[in-house]
Amino acid sequence: MMNDYKIKNILESLKEEVENGKVSLREAAVELHKAGWTNFIDIDATRNLLKTRNVTGNGNVPGVSDMMGKYREMKAAHPDALYIFRNGESCELYEDDAIAASGILGIATAERVDGQGKGVKELRFSFRDLDVYLPKLIRAGNRVAVCEPNQTGSGKRV
Repeated sequence: MMNDYKIKNILESLKEEVENGKVSLREAAVELHKAGWTNFIDIDATRNLLKTRNVTGNGNVPGVSDMMGKYREMKAAHPDALYIFRNGESCELYEDDAIAASGILGIATAERVDGQGKGVKELRFSFRDLDVYLPKLIRAGNRVAVCEPNQTGSGKRV
């Protein structure tokens, strides 16, 4: 597993190269995969990771992505539920939810860097596999919420 400092440096350089058009998102995803950030090449996750922005309000911490802030907000309100977030063609679970689901589903967690440079446990699988994994989580006695991104009238995803 890579250390946080190395991951942060790779992300900063890739973000700059993607913004300047020197590297495509696909090439950035391949680089992150080679560096050990993910078990597979995921363009949607790369796009979201490189676009992590500062958010405030609703209890979100500055430097935390919208989904991560939403996860923490919902987890504080209902700590007994597992939250699965749809992110493009992927499903993601974070922190304690990722660890709990990992044991049930037999999928290894990965560690990614949040907007504050901290490592966050993440479990990710294809959205196509949701119908296989969701029943396993429920049969194991978990309350599960599947969270889809919404767009406001201004086009902002929440």
